[in-house]
Amino acid sequence: MNQARYIPALAYRPLTALYDPVVRLTTREQTFKPALVQQARLRAGHQVLDLACGTLSLYQALRP
Repeated sequence: MNQARYIPALAYRPLTALYDPVVRLTTREQTFKPALVQQARLRAGHQVLDLACGTLSLYQALRP
């Protein structure tokens, strides 16, 4: 990864560790992410592009 172009979550590297907990506490993430995964109807062999969508928490939700 090119460190010069990397922009950490919340734009400040020390705050990156707080990004997911803050999102979890301030949004309905526990409701909408499982619903999004279900609606996507992904199956073995499908590919998903997760572009600039945070810290991979949606990807982790998709993994078996």
